Amino acid sequence: MREQQYWDTLVNRMYYAAFHAVSALLIHNALHVHTHRGALIAFNKEFVRTGLFTQEEGHLFSQLEGLRERGDYNCFVDATEEEIVPLIEPLKALIGKIKSAITK
Repeated sequence: MREQQYWDTLVNRMYYAAFHAVSALLIHNALHVHTHRGALIAFNKEFVRTGLFTQEEGHLFSQLEGLRERGDYNCFVDATEEEIVPLIEPLKALIGKIKSAITK
């Protein structure tokens, strides 16, 4: 998606990578949610506010959700390379941190 400059599609995939990682973390900790918003709220409440994950990591997940929603549902605004590319490495780090938290 990056090579083809499909920024809306890329941010969609990035969000779902984060969402599934967060969902796995929640399930691993016996926390059950039913919505995307519920996953965001539970992640922030149980992991960011307690200091297990940083405010920046919580903001990243929230930011990806907002960008994904905008890209999926707003036909008049397109994601840009400048918005998306700087989020790739932090997302990889977040997913790695979640993986480590699950496999401890």
